[in-house]
Amino acid sequence: MAKSYIVNRLNGKSKTYAVPTTAVNAQTFATTFLDGEFAIYEPASIVGSDVVAVAPTLFNVMFKDTTTDMKGYASLLVPANKTENDLFTAMMGLTLNGVHIDYVSTMSQRVAEQF
Repeated sequence: MAKSYIVNRLNGKSKTYAVPTTAVNAQTFATTFLDGEFAIYEPASIVGSDVVAVAPTLFNVMFKDTTTDMKGYASLLVPANKTENDLFTAMMGLTLNGVHIDYVSTMSQRVAEQF
């Protein structure tokens, strides 16, 4: 059975819908019934009963400013083709919630197949 995910972004919030259909039908549904922006995801291939999903990776990270010892936490959905090092490189030097990031640590990481 075909399966697709629709990620709908509206007013700064994201909602995800799992629909039992192809990406083409999911696109038609989203265009007809959803407001805001949306993206469609579907499995890349199906072999037997194994499904290889094109799903983002969920990282739970702690970031810190080592000069002031201020820290913060974030849950981030990262594209499946990006690594932990890519995430660290992208976050270094940013300021989030008043914390200038010069240290990042991963608390957990998993494929967000059911996001």
